[in-house]
Amino acid sequence: SIRIGQIAMVVASVVTLIFAVVNPPSIYWIMLLGGAIAACSWMPVAIASIFSKRVTKTGAFLGMLSGFLSCFLLKLYSSIKQVTLPFYLDPGMVGIVCNTIALIIASALTQVSPEEKVAYQNLFVMPAQEKKSVEINKTLRWSKATILVGVTVMVMMIVFWIIPYYQGLMKK
Repeated sequence: SIRIGQIAMVVASVVTLIFAVVNPPSIYWIMLLGGAIAACSWMPVAIASIFSKRVTKTGAFLGMLSGFLSCFLLKLYSSIKQVTLPFYLDPGMVGIVCNTIALIIASALTQVSPEEKVAYQNLFVMPAQEKKSVEINKTLRWSKATILVGVTVMVMMIVFWIIPYYQGLMKK
């Protein structure tokens, strides 16, 4: 299943690259909509699932659903009406708040099942095959590479997007 996920990421990346090359202005809106909706849908649930033993399947589902719907509907409304929402109604922030509220309420109203307890406990068990020093070193190398890629992307965004954007604003 990991291989399928990797293939799906490559396909999604290629499709995004094609959109960026064929119609550059639309990639910003695709990224903005997709990124905000994805974050609203899973971020609070992902964090709560690691740090709380009380998160239930129902709570996670309703949290993700409410985060997705609230962000999507606010984005849709602001796009259709072509209005700029006030900062406190930012669709991403509203989605995260709605996700968190639904997650808390639904988890409080339902019980953690024995299967969910076992799944939570298994999150913190390291598989035997990952205890090998070769695998640990491989993970550390990829972690360092990820940091390097993150810093590189940040520098490229500053140099090739933010600075030219502000230079363009200064010329107006």
